[in-house]
Order: sequence, then C-alpha cells, then structure tokens
Amino acid sequence: MGILTDKSRLYVSTGSKALDEIIGGYRPKTIIEWYGKTTSGKTTLSSVMLIAQVYKHLKKNKQLTDNTKFVIVDGDSGFDVDRALDVWEKLGIKGSEIDKHVERLEPVKFAEQHDFITKELSPMIKRKNWKLAALSLDPMVAIYAGIIERTVPAMKMVTSQQYGGKLALQLQEARSIIVEHDAFCCVSSWPKSEAGAAFKETSTDNDEESPVIGGRQMGLLPKVIVRLGVLDRAKGIRAAWTFKHRSLPAGRVCVFKMTDK
Repeated sequence: MGILTDKSRLYVSTGSKALDEIIGGYRPKTIIEWYGKTTSGKTTLSSVMLIAQVYKHLKKNKQLTDNTKFVIVDGDSGFDVDRALDVWEKLGIKGSEIDKHVERLEPVKFAEQHDFITKELSPMIKRKNWKLAALSLDPMVAIYAGIIERTVPAMKMVTSQQYGGKLALQLQEARSIIVEHDAFCCVSSWPKSEAGAAFKETSTDNDEESPVIGGRQMGLLPKVIVRLGVLDRAKGIRAAWTFKHRSLPAGRVCVFKMTDK
C-alpha cells in the first residue's frame, strides 16, 4: 500500500480541537498511551471518548455493523458504566444502541489480564466473527503496580523485570491485533512515583526512555505518549503534553476542558 493511501494516516477526533492539534487525533493501527495522576482524564480519553468518537465515525460512514466490537480491559474497575452512558447519551449515542457493541473484562489477577490479551483475545475475535473497532487497556499497569508495591525491596528488580517483560508482550500482541483489524487502541498508565524512585537501583522503572511505570517497553512500544494534568478540577480544566509522537514534534502542550459533551 502506498504511503499516500495508507489508512493509518486518517484520524478520528478526540472530541477536543486543542488535543487534536497536538496529537493528530485517534489513529488506527497506532497505540496511544495516556498517563497521569488520578482524575487527570485517562479513562475518559482512553475508553469513554475513544469508543464514542470511533462509534460515531463508523456510524457516519455506514461502517457500523452488528458485530462491531469495542473491547475494554479494565485494570482497576475504574470504568464507570453509568458515567460512560451519560456521556454517550449527551453525544447523541443511545445506550441501547451501544450496549451490544461493548465488551469489558475486569481482571483481578495479572495472569488473567496477560492470558486474555496474549492468548485469548485474537482467537475470540476470529471465533465470534467480531469486527474489532477499538481496544482500550485502562490502566494497563494497575495490577502490575500492586504487585511491585507488595514486593520486598530486595526482590523488586527481579519482579519488575519479570512482569515488565510480560507487559511488553501484551503491548506487542495488542499492536499485532489492531494492525490486523485496522482498529484503534489506547492504553493508560501512571507516571513514575516517588516510591518508584526510592528503589532506583533495584527497579527497571527508572529507565529514562520511559516516563511511566511498567518497564522500558511501556515508553517504547506506544507511538504516541501523552501526559495529562489537572489545572482546575472544579472547572474541568486539564493540560496535555506530548512526551512522544511518531510524526509530530514532541513537547507540544495544550489546555482543554472536560465536560459531559
């Protein structure tokens, strides 16, 4: 396929013109990683708005079929269904219409998350004849972070390498799946914490190439990485900064407002 006709060069809006300007919107076959502290907007942008905007795009272009699916791997049970439905309704998407298109997994163990992404998801898509539209891994590192926090300091390096390697395999499989199905994908993570810096000599989470926890590959495999921050929680004002972008300059900053619409 020629570069000028490559579908991956198309994009779907994030819902914010300011965000679209610095990241180019959601793009198929590309993993976008959002990271930031609690309430910074990771779930909204990696799941709720991803699904809404891609859903609307497919419906507008008459590409939405009964077997179109949006898959969410909810790592910390942070996906609020009622909140999502409220946002979708205000964006003109009826809950009764979108419900059959959303598949959500809430893993409670790392092995459950790992096996679903690396072993079960691709065969499931083929077996059930799904048309995968978007994949959301939010937050991908939740269970991993809990494991590292509970690990004694002397074993943190070994443990983080072991589980960080598995996160890398999950990202590699996710990328393979979205490329095969021409789908969209977002993952979310957390910035490196002070606690992580405390075991600098015994953890892989201090690699300078990655701004997030989860090992070096969490900063290498996603082609777009965006940090989110809260400027005014009461007014919904957020900031976004591009740590990395495959085709646009890094370090671009914007301010945007999160609303129900």
